[in-house]
Amino acid sequence: MLSVRLRKIIDCIPHADILADVGCDHGYIGTFALLENRVKETVFIDISRPSLDKAIQFATSMGVGERCRFLHSDGLGNCRADVAVIAGMGGMEIISVLKETEKLPDTLVLQPMKNVSDLRIYLQENYRLQYDKLFKDGKYYNLIVAAKGSDSLSADEIAFGRTNLDCPDESFVQFISEQLEKYRQIALDTDNQQVHDKVQQLRETLKTVKEKTQCYNQKC
Repeated sequence: MLSVRLRKIIDCIPHADILADVGCDHGYIGTFALLENRVKETVFIDISRPSLDKAIQFATSMGVGERCRFLHSDGLGNCRADVAVIAGMGGMEIISVLKETEKLPDTLVLQPMKNVSDLRIYLQENYRLQYDKLFKDGKYYNLIVAAKGSDSLSADEIAFGRTNLDCPDESFVQFISEQLEKYRQIALDTDNQQVHDKVQQLRETLKTVKEKTQCYNQKC
């Protein structure tokens, strides 16, 4: 039932009292967090009434309905939660949700679909990015776990994610290789300095992460 993407998101949910599953869709994340006793209660939130109804039906069918609340809303608003999962939205949408939240959760588990760098920049004012890794499930996804605090990300960490740079794996090397080839092709047809700077940044990043990956593989 669970995709690789959903499994990875659930595995990042820390043990807590209340989880907010924002944009819950079918309710798989919040329900499995309850089934695995990661949280005591889940608040399912979705702007779509049909999606929320699916979450109600699924949570009830799995026998955890009494540990759930369901909110028809476009964000956290005044909902209080220890942990919030926001997955499948764009980075700017996630920022908008967080800006409209009265009390920010202690921990965020985020899976942005785009504008990931913008999200990292926004998060560092109120959160420390504990985990920020790319993975592949048919296509590439980013997964961020952030805890209350503050951070100071480097330009490369904003662009690529701290965990990817500190502990690169083959998926990240492949992603950077594909991005480099993409921007190389664009650079052939433009004098735009930003594009050429991006090529150079990707080239340097690829060299660094390849060296780290080889080192890990050799257990040096």
